[in-house]
Amino acid sequence: MSILSLCLVLAAAIIHATWNLLAKQVGGTVGFVWLCAVASTLIWLPVAAVAAVAGGAGMSLRGWLLVAGSALIHIGYFLTLQYGYRIGDLSVTYPLARGTAPLISTLGAILILGEHPTPQGTVGLLLLVGGVIALSFGADLSTPKARAAARNAALVGAAVGAVIAVYTVWDAYAIKVAALSPILFNWYGEFSRVLFLAVPATRFKYEIKRVWTTQRRKLLFIGALSPASYTLVLIALRSANVSQVAPLRESSVLFGVLAGARVLREGHVRRRLVASLAIFLGIVALAL
Repeated sequence: MSILSLCLVLAAAIIHATWNLLAKQVGGTVGFVWLCAVASTLIWLPVAAVAAVAGGAGMSLRGWLLVAGSALIHIGYFLTLQYGYRIGDLSVTYPLARGTAPLISTLGAILILGEHPTPQGTVGLLLLVGGVIALSFGADLSTPKARAAARNAALVGAAVGAVIAVYTVWDAYAIKVAALSPILFNWYGEFSRVLFLAVPATRFKYEIKRVWTTQRRKLLFIGALSPASYTLVLIALRSANVSQVAPLRESSVLFGVLAGARVLREGHVRRRLVASLAIFLGIVALAL
């Protein structure tokens, strides 16, 4: 991986953790996700226009199908992620979501494909499992409500991780094989999410009004930062391998835990930070 790609992915990780902190603070469901897509589409329209003029906006049928598929996968990602933030802390849900993607893919390769991990890969897998368990079940489990909350957080984290694994491979194919413009691919995806969610969002008028009137500034920041983060990742993918970019991107789990601890005062800082560090090191060990 080149120094430029390395810097792009690290910058994307910091930006990603930042907009996730804002999303946790705002909260919301379909209406909020739709508003974010609208904000991103409008804010990034000038950049997309320049990219279209510079490189041409025309795409084949395969390109449009890749955009539509990516938009649908990302809708599932955003909705599941927001549900996770409604039922759990940022410093638990965020690293669980980012850490379970490589965990699921690795376990699948072992159990289904019969692959045998190297000693280093085994250490990485153990670090991942240990980090996920520490985040999921390290809190107070003395009451049925606490146990249910921990179980639900783990399940939602695994669901988000599975969606992340799917869209990472899908979008990498669009950028590396189909050779689509990272900026235009991401912008077309944002615009597609606006269209796909337009009708469902009409059932969430109260939420849309609440977010727009009380959380407008944070919404606009999310609209600017979310595409910025992912566009940097897509640009890095043009010259770097997915196996290099994906684990390095998960360094954002450390920033996410720190943000939850320092900004949201969620507590359990040391345990959650150590668990997130284990997840990150496990991902790196698996990738290498």
